[in-house]
Amino acid sequence: MADGDGAVRADGDEADGDRGGHVGGNEHRDADAGSSRGALPERESFLAWRGPAHVRAKHAGRHRRRPIDEHEAVRELARRVPVHPETLPMTTTAEAAIVADQLLGEVGGGETRAVPAFASDSAAGEVKKPRRRSSFVSFLREVAIIAVIAIVVAVLVKTFLIRPYYIPSASMESTLVVNDRIIVNLLQPSVVPIARGDVVVFTDPGGWLPTQPSPEKSVVQTIVDGGLEAVGLKPSDDNNSLIKRIIGMPGDHVVCCNAYGQLVINDVAISEPYAELAGNSAASGMEFDVSVPADSLWVMGDNRYNSEDSRYHQDGPHSGFVPLNHVVGRAVLINWPFERFGVLGNYPEVFAQVPSREPALAT
Repeated sequence: MADGDGAVRADGDEADGDRGGHVGGNEHRDADAGSSRGALPERESFLAWRGPAHVRAKHAGRHRRRPIDEHEAVRELARRVPVHPETLPMTTTAEAAIVADQLLGEVGGGETRAVPAFASDSAAGEVKKPRRRSSFVSFLREVAIIAVIAIVVAVLVKTFLIRPYYIPSASMESTLVVNDRIIVNLLQPSVVPIARGDVVVFTDPGGWLPTQPSPEKSVVQTIVDGGLEAVGLKPSDDNNSLIKRIIGMPGDHVVCCNAYGQLVINDVAISEPYAELAGNSAASGMEFDVSVPADSLWVMGDNRYNSEDSRYHQDGPHSGFVPLNHVVGRAVLINWPFERFGVLGNYPEVFAQVPSREPALAT
C-alpha cells in the first residue's frame, strides 16, 4: 500500500520484498564484517563503526547508527587494537576520538604502544600516574596527631579537673596509708562546695611543714618527671601540700572533749568511725576550744595520735586554721595500689545532726 508521498510502508506484500532486501543486505554486511575482523575502521567514523566503508554507504539511508558512549568506544578500541587498557584513562568521547586518530596513524601490525591521555603528556610519550603516599607515613602522621590531642587533653584535665597525689606519711591512717596514690577533685571548693568530713589537700598555710631541700636529679630525669607531672601521670614533688579531714567549717565551735572523749561541734557530740585512736578513748590527746573564723577550716588527721594538724599550729600565722584559698581540692579516690582502690567517703551521717553557724564578725 502506497502513501500519498510515494513512500513504501512495511506492511502487506510490498513490505515482504523490502524485508527480503534487508535480509540480503545483512548477510552481505556480516560477510564483509567477518572478512575484515581486526581491521582498523576509517579515521573519521571510528566511534560509530559498523563495518567496512562500502557496507556503511549502502545502508546509510536505511539505518540510524546507534551512538557509542566513551566506555563502549574504549572497549571496542581495546578489542581491535592491542593496547593495554591502563594506558587509556579517557573520560569523554572527544578524548576517545583523539586516541582513535592517533592509533589509526601510528599503530599497526600487532604492535603495542602506550597512548597518552592528554596532549601535554604526548610530548613526553608516557602516561603520568598519580603518586601514592606511603601508608607508613600516613600512619605516623595519624599517631602524632592523636598523641598531641591526648597530651593537650591530659594537661587541661590536670589543670582544671583532677590531679594525682601520693601519701608520704601516716597522719591519715587507716583511711590513707603511706604510698597510697589518690585523685583530687580540683572543682572543690571553687565550683562545688566542701563540707565537714571531706578529706582535702591544701598548701602549707605557713610553718606546718619543715623546709626540705629538693632532691637532686639528672637533667634527663628532670625533663621526664616534668613531662609526666604535666600530663598527670606522676604526682608532684613540690613537698608543700598536706592532706587532712575537715572537722570545723566557718562559724563552727569545736571543743575537745566531752566526758566520753568525743568531739563536740556546735554543742553536738559526734562519733567518728574513721578516727584511729591507738587504743585511747579520747578523740584527741590535746584539749582545745576554738571557733572557726570566716573563710577558714579546722582540720584534723584521722590518725589522731600521730598527726600534726590544726591542734599543733594554734600559735602559727593563722592560729591553726586553714584559709579556704589554700585548699587545692577534695580527695575523692584511691587509685593505687589496686587492692586499695576505692572512693574516699566523707561520712555525712556523722555530721548530720550538727547545725550550721554563721562565723563571728571580725572586731
